[in-house]
Amino acid sequence: MWGGQTFRAAFVLACMSAIRAMAAGTGDPSWHLRELLVIFVPILLIGFLSVALPRWTKRTIAPRGSLEVLLVCHAAAFIFGFFAPEASLVLHAVGACSAVAIVMHHSRGSRAASTTYITALIGIHAVAGSVLACVPGSNPAFARICLSAVVLLCLEVGGRIAAALMGAAFQREGLEPAKFTVAGLLLSHRLSATAAVTLWSVGLPSSIPACIAGLLGIVRLILLRPWKVRPVAGVIAVLVGVFCLNAGFLGLAVSLMTGYPVPDAAIIHVWSVGGLGMTAVAVMTSVTRKRAQIPFRPALLASLAYAMIAAAAVLRLFAITLDGSSQEILLAARLGWICAFLCCAIFVELGSRSGPWRNASERFRIP
Repeated sequence: MWGGQTFRAAFVLACMSAIRAMAAGTGDPSWHLRELLVIFVPILLIGFLSVALPRWTKRTIAPRGSLEVLLVCHAAAFIFGFFAPEASLVLHAVGACSAVAIVMHHSRGSRAASTTYITALIGIHAVAGSVLACVPGSNPAFARICLSAVVLLCLEVGGRIAAALMGAAFQREGLEPAKFTVAGLLLSHRLSATAAVTLWSVGLPSSIPACIAGLLGIVRLILLRPWKVRPVAGVIAVLVGVFCLNAGFLGLAVSLMTGYPVPDAAIIHVWSVGGLGMTAVAVMTSVTRKRAQIPFRPALLASLAYAMIAAAAVLRLFAITLDGSSQEILLAARLGWICAFLCCAIFVELGSRSGPWRNASERFRIP
């Protein structure tokens, strides 16, 4: 069905898991978060790594077919989740740990330095996610550690993709490529962000590193000079996702340094809905465009996905300010999330096809 394109199968399954996480009738925010962290993120990583790892290490993934087998296991666990949700989480956690082993084996001895940071974050996420899955009611610190690893992963992946897309945008318009970073900026951003989420995870003061991480992240976005090129929805989506991640750090710093009562839930949702959600949709659509050689122009499905996930983030934050008296707004936010990932799944599946769909869709500005 997907013709050996592992990333497409993984992205469609990731979108389905994101939809189910919000469509669950329990309304339990902790369950939504657990399903996103333990199911959605590992499946999304399989799709991304199937494309990125060979490029980073300059060799095919070995053992051959390992990611595909792992994806099939995730798909089976996803279906099993409709009948036994808790047991399904355990199976997905095992799959996440297996993915770490595959990445470590593949990276060994081949430009390992280029993947060490991401591999470490994937490992931390897998271990913390395993505790969340296997120990119901475990210490909330594990959920924070798991989310922290995801935030750092999104910052790293989003930053790389944003730089690549901006570089391509400058070339398309015949402009001189921007100098996207300065010496020591990336390392300083990594260190301060890591320190901030580590301290936040265990309940220690993190205002100073959070402030530094947020400001350095904004500086990195400014160095991309997005105002120099024509606005394209896909590029804007990546930049907005990365901005939300850095805004979460600034919100954390403001809350701790000034005593202004920014709810912890607001920071978590800026990171999870605005940061993870927008970055995930942008990554999936960008990889699909790249691999299917789709021109980077407005696409209805992709643009709808970006708009819906942005609306979901705004509505979710607005609901937090109403202190629980906002069931209609919460429902609207969940529907926005569901529609965003539904559009993204259709874009990934149908947007890469050749033949009649591809030709007919040109008339509707759908790839």
